[in-house]
Amino acid sequence: MPSPKQKHPVVVLGCGVAAPAGWVDGSAAQCAPPGPRSGACQAHTIDDAKILDASGLGRRDAKRMDRFSLLAIAAARRALGEAELGPEEHAACGVVTGNVVGGWTFTEPQLRALHTDGLASVSPYLASAWFPAAPQGQITIHLQMYGYAKTVTTDRCAGLQAIGIAFDEIAAGRSTYLLAGGVEAPVTPFVQSAYAQSGRDPVDLSEAAAYLLLGSDGRDGIVVEGHESFAFNTETPPMEALCARLAETNRRNCGTRQIDILVLDAEFDAKIADPVVEVLTTISARPPAAIVRSNRSAGDCLGANSALAAVAAVSHLKRHAELATALVVSFGRQGAALLWLRRAANT
Repeated sequence: MPSPKQKHPVVVLGCGVAAPAGWVDGSAAQCAPPGPRSGACQAHTIDDAKILDASGLGRRDAKRMDRFSLLAIAAARRALGEAELGPEEHAACGVVTGNVVGGWTFTEPQLRALHTDGLASVSPYLASAWFPAAPQGQITIHLQMYGYAKTVTTDRCAGLQAIGIAFDEIAAGRSTYLLAGGVEAPVTPFVQSAYAQSGRDPVDLSEAAAYLLLGSDGRDGIVVEGHESFAFNTETPPMEALCARLAETNRRNCGTRQIDILVLDAEFDAKIADPVVEVLTTISARPPAAIVRSNRSAGDCLGANSALAAVAAVSHLKRHAELATALVVSFGRQGAALLWLRRAANT
């Protein structure tokens, strides 16, 4: 869906990440461009004690929820902490979350217990722990946020689509502050088996949560210029559809500015990098100065991958003063999502 006519500027006020390979602290330094891929990703999950500490919850609360809710709370706390919202701003903030598989770290052991020991062995918290909207609910409950809330469940584009929905809400003046991103905790035997049966290598499955805190309060920083999200159809090959939509919408969402940073989130990124760069080069007469493949070091975090890509784009803009614009491209099996970012002129 295209961006609406924008009434309010939308800026990035904070980023929060909870992912392996040291990303639990959410620091921008951890989002440096990964080098060439050598073998399979080795970082699949975060140490239990670290994620519990980052979530700020006690063990009693943590035992009642799936791991993806813990990851989401940890990343949300980081993003909110960067922005330092006042009490009223914090309470009015909402959250939009994307994921693919829901909560299997809690559900799978419960289903095994049901099969072997019967109904009495199933936790009463199963119903509230597994479903895709659980992270959204747990964030709003434990962080006491009462704004707009929504969950997107599609494919790997879900995290970027959530950011796009938040952008639309703020640009149209319906919300002032929104957390938006994606979360997954897919490293379980059941999900790994389903992943393998679909023809993919489950060794790369990894957990992660990543959120941007978006606002319209006019602070200097990284500006979200626009987004696009669309489903593939049976008439046009997916790669052709992506390139056509990018060529059509780039000027609307980025004006005449060139794209300095291209951040790719795709299962087969080698197949989309060259066509996308070719389109951008045709539009602006030069290729992007930097190309970042966000899933090379993070592993395959499913719906969280595209949110991690957005955080990586923001991080690059903050750390490289000579680069002013970024485009995030998420290429899924059902559709694609695009996000345009730029550095504010006086930053």
